[in-house]
Parts: sequence; C-alpha cells; structure tokens
Amino acid sequence: MPTNIITGPQDPQPNFTPELKGTHRAAHALADKGWEVVPCLHAPAKKPHYLRGVLEEGFNSATADHELIDVMFAHFPGSSIGVRLQSRLVAVVDTESVEGHGVDGYAARRQLEAELGPLPPTRTHGTATGGEHGLFLVPEGIELTNCELAPGVELKVNGGILVPPSPGYTVKVKTRMAELPEAWVERARKKPKEISGDRESASSRPKVEVQDGGPIPKRTRNNTLVSIAGRLHDGTRDLEQLTADLLAINEVRCDPPKDPRKIERLARWTIQKDPCRPGEKHGIKVRKRIRQLEKRFWEEYGENFAGLGGQSDRDLLRARLNTAAEFGRIMPNGDIVYDMEAEGMAERAGITRPTVYTAEKRLASKIGTRRDTYHRKATEAGAWILPAQLFTTRNSPPPEEADGVVKACAPGVVGLQTPAYYHFGPVNKGEGGVLLALEAHGPLTGEELAEVLGRGRDHVPRVRDLRRRYLEDTEREDGSTRQGLLSRGLVEERDGRYALPLDHQERCEEALDEPYGRTHTRLVHRYSPSEGRKVAEVVEFDRAASQRQRQEARRKNYADQREAFLLHLEERRRDEERMPEAEEECRELLNEMDEERESADVEISASTIRLAPGETVDPETGEVLNSDDEASAPEPEASVSTAVDGRVLPFGDLGRLYPLVDHRVLTDEGPGVLWQVFGDRVGVLLDDGPDEVTFLPPAAVLEGEEAA
Repeated sequence: MPTNIITGPQDPQPNFTPELKGTHRAAHALADKGWEVVPCLHAPAKKPHYLRGVLEEGFNSATADHELIDVMFAHFPGSSIGVRLQSRLVAVVDTESVEGHGVDGYAARRQLEAELGPLPPTRTHGTATGGEHGLFLVPEGIELTNCELAPGVELKVNGGILVPPSPGYTVKVKTRMAELPEAWVERARKKPKEISGDRESASSRPKVEVQDGGPIPKRTRNNTLVSIAGRLHDGTRDLEQLTADLLAINEVRCDPPKDPRKIERLARWTIQKDPCRPGEKHGIKVRKRIRQLEKRFWEEYGENFAGLGGQSDRDLLRARLNTAAEFGRIMPNGDIVYDMEAEGMAERAGITRPTVYTAEKRLASKIGTRRDTYHRKATEAGAWILPAQLFTTRNSPPPEEADGVVKACAPGVVGLQTPAYYHFGPVNKGEGGVLLALEAHGPLTGEELAEVLGRGRDHVPRVRDLRRRYLEDTEREDGSTRQGLLSRGLVEERDGRYALPLDHQERCEEALDEPYGRTHTRLVHRYSPSEGRKVAEVVEFDRAASQRQRQEARRKNYADQREAFLLHLEERRRDEERMPEAEEECRELLNEMDEERESADVEISASTIRLAPGETVDPETGEVLNSDDEASAPEPEASVSTAVDGRVLPFGDLGRLYPLVDHRVLTDEGPGVLWQVFGDRVGVLLDDGPDEVTFLPPAAVLEGEEAA
C-alpha cells in the first residue's frame, strides 16, 4: 500500500474517510492530556524508533505536537506508545517479575512497604513481562533521579516508559495518580546507584564539558577542541572573543597545550560556519515549517505548474521541500537553508542542470525562493534558501474530529514515493503529476483530479483532456501507440474513482528501468593506418536507455567535469605558489639592471667633471678642448659657470648642468644647492629662500661660488 510520510497509508477504496486507530489515535489522546509521546519498538526492545530529523534523540524526541505525531506514527504504523518522563512531575515505581527478569520485585516491594509505609492507590499499568508500573506525582519542589530502591524495584523519573494500548500493556488500576510518600522520596534521595531511564546504550567515550571539564589527553585534543569551538560559536562571540576563550581552554585543560597558532586557525575556521544554538531541535522545527509550505504546494502554487516549464518548476519545488526536510537548518533570521550542488538538485527533480538554473529563477520571481552561491569556496556547494517570509507564525491547529473520527492532515508532498520522471520518458512529467496528486490526495474522481491539477489556474483542465493526455492510450503520428497510465497499470479505476495500485512503488521502479528513445546511426570516415587509406563505418549514437541509465551517465559525466575542474584549481594553486618565486627573480634582475645603470652614470659623471687645467668642453659636441682651441670654440647661447674642485666649468646647455646636481651653485636669486634639472627649468634649494624648491630658468644659474 502506498505510504505518505505525512498523511500515512492511503486507502485505495472509494468514499474512504481517513481514520486513526489503535496506538496512533491513543497518541493523540495522550498529547491532549499533556503527555509527550514517541513511537517505540514493541517489548522487549522498548526503544524509540529512529527517523532522521525527527526521531534522533530517543525519548527526548517525544512531542505533544499533533502534526509531528502524525509524521512519526504514519512512518511507523502500529508502533508501541512511549511517553517521556520528567523528573519534577511524574515518578514510576517499576516492579519486575520473576518470569520477565528473574527477580521477585513484588516481594521486595512488600518489604519496602513494611519499612517505609504502604504506597497509596494510584494509576497502575501492567507490563508485557508481568511487572507493574505505578505512576506517582513528585512532590512540588523535589527533583529526583533514576535509582534502584531494592532488587527488582526501580524508581524512574527520567527517560521514558511504554504505556497502554501498546501490545502487552494494560491498565490494572484506573484512578488518579497519587503523590509519592515522603519516606519513599527520602529513600530515593539516599540511593547512590542510578539506572538508565530508557536503557539506551551510551557512547563509551566521555563528553568533555566546555568550561568545567577535566584534562584533555594528547590523542583527543583535536576532536575535543573542535567540539568545544562549535559549542562556543553560538552567535554571541566575535573572532577575537572566540580565539581568547579557546586559547584559555587550551592552556588550562590540554595536556600538553597545542600550538597557539593552531588554536587561532581553528577559531578562524569555526567563525566562518553557521552559529550553533544549544538545545535547538532543528529537524523538528524544520519539518513543522515545511509542513506549511506543503499545504500551499497544492492550494496556492498550482497556477505556476502549467506547461513543460511549470512541470519542471513543480518537481524542483518538490525536491527543494524534500531536501530541506532532510538536511535543512534554521538560521537566526528564520530562513531554512541547506547546501547541495545544482547537479544533485537536478537529479532529485528529474531535470537537467541548465533547467535547474532557469526553473529556480522562475520560482524566485513567483514564490520567493533564493539561492546563494557567493559566500562559498570554489569547491563548495551553493546554499538553497527558503526565506522566513514563506512561513506563517501561527501554530498549526490539531487534527479535526468529526463523528468521533480523527481526520488525517491535509495532503503533503514530502516523502511521497512517486519519482520525478523526465519530460519525454515512458512516464513523462505530466503523468508523474497525476501519480503525485493521487498519492497525496488518495482516490479521486475525474472531476476532483482535474480540480487538484488545475487549482489556482484560470482554466481548470477538462476531464476528457486528462484522460486523453495521461490516462488512456494515444496514437502517435508515426502510427505507434503510446500507453496511458491505465493500460500500464500505474493507475486503477474503481467505481468511478482513480486510485493507485497496492504495488505502486514497485511499478514506479519498473518504469524507471524501461528503456526509451531511438538509436541513430551516422556514417563516419576515418583513416586506417593498417590499410593505408580512408575507410567508412557506421557509428551508433543516442542509443535507447532507461531513466536510471541516463542518470548514471549524467553522474559519470559530472564526475569527470568535477575532476577536471579540481585539476584546474590545483594547477592554478601551483601557479600562484610559483608566482612569488618568479616575482623575486624578476625583482633581482631589475635590481641588477639598476645597479649597472647607476655605475654607468657614475662613470659618465666622473669623466665629465674631471678636466685637466686649461681644458674646456665644447657645449655642442661635448668634446674636450685645450686652451689653445678656445678661440675656435663657438660661444654658448647662455654661459653658466660654477666651481668644482677649484676649477670653473662653463656650460651652454642643460645637459652640462646634470653633473652639478646636489652641488652648491650661485644663481641670480642667491646661493643654494642645485636640486634637479628639467627641460625648461631647474630646481634650487636657496639658502635664504623658503624651505622648499625654487624653480628658475637655466640661465639664472650664475658663476662665482665653489661647490660645498
């Protein structure tokens, strides 16, 4: 029988009324009285079931929320009922029997009553092993722990117990719970031997507390410090405070302390993660919020699911809700966020990766979903976000009751077994939508099915159109016949209603393994070295394959692309590591060139200044002239002289002023130091001028003062 994780097994019979029976209905009744319940294995196991995101903490996952009770007992129908005990409210005197535990707890209890006084009449349950559970109220202000009062007599105030109508459990005394007598309370306080409330196996490795734990041995420092860092990062500390706290814990508790640089690196890594909230059950809160979107999936979002693009949007939104319910976490601002690659979402939605991007844009504009790929590394998956604005803040009402029958919750979409089919497979997306609607809503008439699929649209599809497109066989243009859902056995018609067969999941799996498509051939010419000439051969491509085979091929193709991308990142990292070495080599080469240029300039300057007595420099050619040749030398346009090493050097152009840079000269503004020579001016630091460079024309440099 097809099972929905939200609504439970679907009755294929027409005119059905969802009804909760047995332990499921009793769980709702206990929740109405304030008890927190959880589905458990039958005796003698008596352990709570496990369901990712909902039942992960044993009896601590118990709840009084009616919607979560529907989720848990629909997933584990017929389970025993466990209730969670609270140390300040209820205490259970557990009396064991010889048949069940090999010890006579009844005789031990009679001895205790003779010593401490008799127990007052109270509500009593018979257990599956022949024992008894006496339920007592804990006196106000008293907090007890689980302990063994006598061999075969235990006091339980923590953990949980099974209650009727669980198989083997009965109500032996039906009366109000009495208060545990004071003498029994004092005996429980003095008993040092404690017992486990739910008898679940605990980890053999002790947990180290963040603040008051003991020494951290050498071989456990890494894991323990990472755990402590995660608990300290609760959103109230910045990087500096987190680093200081971790360094203090490392110094006091680690034996020996780790390198402080590694602690700082751990703090920087931790602060980049999402803050943790101590004690918050993300899975349960996420499921409750996702449940609100499931109702809107059929009631409000139907108008967005028309056409091929709308069918892709529908399956992507369904995949988002399923993935958020499985991996989602609640952020401080109320958003539900989970991380997954786009290829993974494409496989879950039965579409391609490019279609995921386009469909997500449509969902963002119509519904308000978001995707964040900016705050991540190149090798990390992007974040998919369901904003807090999509969820209502009001509490969900309890299940409606009519004529003494508790009705099931509204149709959901999380956990349904109908796969997300491809567009043009043996079962296309339109037919998959019909199967999805029937699994969520149960058997429907043609008019009801048309209303569900057309809800929110301007024009509701006609029943005959649904039959022609999805339910009945149709003839293709090439003369072949395409089978509908009825002839394929995926949908059955009973008394005017369309319903899913009992083996719905098996038939859906068979459709995934059915090959489809055509094999095409192509004539390819290639050179054959053995024959020494070109040969022609027929090559097949686009062979017929099933949806599973196509998915496997896409996974392999994506794995190859990812491997190539990782190799590209590795090569780029190596190039970046080699970059400083190349820059250093280039820097050394430039430094050598600068040194060679400076040494050449020094030689040129020295050869220009060192003139023998009676020698001058031709201002045009730069040749050294003797005193005998002065008459033949042309007179410079603007003669400038200065004294260097006791000799007066005339200069007729700017090129001859360069050797005098940083030397004292005379100008028509007074003495000073020549700072720099430019194309049309010179810069001089005058002795009597301001403490800055004075720019003068080259002719303003006069003769007469020796260089300092």
